[in-house]
Amino acid sequence: SSTKAIHLSVMDDSGRPILLRKISSTKPLAADRLYEMVLAFATEVSKYYPSVVAVEGPIYIQNAKATISLAQVIGGVKIELQRQGFYFLEVNNKEWKKATVGKGNASKADIKEWALKKFGLPPDTEQDFLDATCIAYHMFLLHGKGVSNGQRFMYFSIL
Repeated sequence: SSTKAIHLSVMDDSGRPILLRKISSTKPLAADRLYEMVLAFATEVSKYYPSVVAVEGPIYIQNAKATISLAQVIGGVKIELQRQGFYFLEVNNKEWKKATVGKGNASKADIKEWALKKFGLPPDTEQDFLDATCIAYHMFLLHGKGVSNGQRFMYFSIL
């Protein structure tokens, strides 16, 4: 998540990304952006019935105001997931980087190289979508193996 956009990556039951979706707002006030994005997210998530939703936990940003706004967006998303009854987990950025790229301190370049190779995404894919897809794949590795008994499982990741 950011204070201006929520990036979603939806995976199928084989661990392949099937949808990348950006929910954004151009409203000038953070509170207005939060409200608009969380409402749009509520509509979007209800379309997919994901079995597991991964939400990257808030990170500290140099600017305290931006850190607070980021935490509010993540909180709004988590409240909406709870309200709709979806199972979700908060994921630490070092955890998903270690589980996917192989290094907890992986750089943006490391993530891009790994994700483009693993998923065959276009080279111009936004970094936030690459991150979201890695987070979703981390959830797939934890929860997706051996669970598909004819059902379709999807993994959401919010970044």
